[in-house]
Amino acid sequence: MLAYFYECQQKGENCSEALELVNKLIATQPERAALYEIRAMYFLNQGDSVAAELDFQHADRYGE
Repeated sequence: MLAYFYECQQKGENCSEALELVNKLIATQPERAALYEIRAMYFLNQGDSVAAELDFQHADRYGE
């Protein structure tokens, strides 16, 4: 999934499918900090620094 997400961003595509997958994983595994970090990078790439900051805070809270 991470490779798909990275490739999608590199191509400048929307990545909504990748975001959907990450959201589903977070819903089932909310304690996994790495998932929040991945989604935060997506938000940064989309220019949404507020959402990214929230996800980085979640990642810090759950730390791995």
